[in-house]
Amino acid sequence: MNQLELQPQLRMQPAPDGPDVLFVGEAQPVVQESAPWDQEARLNHLLSLPTSGFETSHWANTVDMIVATGLPVNNYQRISFKPNQPGRENVVGTWGGGEMSFYEHLNEISAERPEEVIKTVVHEGVHANTPLDEANDALYGGRAERMEALDTALDVTRQSLVTGVHLDGYHKSLIEQYEAGDITMGRLVEETHAILGEMALLDRNGLAIVQERQQRKLEDYNRIHRNNPEEQIGFTPLMSTTDRKGNVQLAGIDKTLVKLIDGVEDYNGLVDHAHDLKAGTYSQRAMLVVRQREALRNEDYEDYLALIAVLRVLRNQFDLINKQNEDKEDEEVAAA
Repeated sequence: MNQLELQPQLRMQPAPDGPDVLFVGEAQPVVQESAPWDQEARLNHLLSLPTSGFETSHWANTVDMIVATGLPVNNYQRISFKPNQPGRENVVGTWGGGEMSFYEHLNEISAERPEEVIKTVVHEGVHANTPLDEANDALYGGRAERMEALDTALDVTRQSLVTGVHLDGYHKSLIEQYEAGDITMGRLVEETHAILGEMALLDRNGLAIVQERQQRKLEDYNRIHRNNPEEQIGFTPLMSTTDRKGNVQLAGIDKTLVKLIDGVEDYNGLVDHAHDLKAGTYSQRAMLVVRQREALRNEDYEDYLALIAVLRVLRNQFDLINKQNEDKEDEEVAAA
């Protein structure tokens, strides 16, 4: 895909602070290093930041979750806890202008549904390391690596628009806003990237399902436009793929996260990190569901891949029959 001239990431308008229960640190400039900091450096940086509105125990839990994601925190300049604004009562957190903000709604869900909190921490943490900002080159390991991550976000955005298959409910609403002219392509690409990162760490099964649906829809699109090669679109993997022999090809958002996350070097490391992140932050009930899904997927994975292969063969045969019928109809029309 050709690079687009993207507008800068939209910055959050800070809401009024809540009561200053806790305040530590002084404002300091963003420090860009040659690589993301390790766990100790990330923790020390977060503990040094200006912080307002938190109770002490709440602040400690929040820092622990941010550190647990493994994502770089080099761009964090302030962390705040704020009251929800009218019309935004269900917002848990936002990122903008170097500030990570959490809102009172977090208290309502953190006890029973901590998995919703970590989703927000991951989503906004991915925003904090957006590939749309060239200042983040170092966090990806260089300009080429950041541009590769940006290309993935751009291509998946375009693929989602062409196929009509969204990543999740939030992505669907964003696509509708973009098509209505209410948000820019830059904003859509930015959010697509953040949703991909969130799903790759916390809902890999869901992301795999979306990937399969987008691939099928794109095959349909290319078949419809088979007589116009310039309109053909190559498939962009959303995540790593596994062939019938079990070999894994690191791709999509997985390749981006391996660059960004401290201590993760390859596909297996990413999968293990995703599991550990959920195990350390999810409620017991939510983690039980995760384990059940993982067990089912591991037990049936080879059968699943074999079934997919058979279905693809049948689909190709069906497509061939359709094409032969269409060609025959065209010949009859021409002869008439």
